[in-house]
Amino acid sequence: MVAGEIRAGGDASGIYIIDSVNEEMVVVRWDDNRGTLSGIDYRSLATDTARRPGR
Repeated sequence: MVAGEIRAGGDASGIYIIDSVNEEMVVVRWDDNRGTLSGIDYRSLATDTARRPGR
């Protein structure tokens, strides 16, 4: 788990959670109004690493 800035405008911060067994990454942020974590994005790291780099 790593905290970092996200590109959402303003001073938004996100938490990047990596599941190394399933090769997935999820980005969440804290929602003060609801008192919960809300999902922002998901990435399949397995798919990303399987792609051939291109221009």
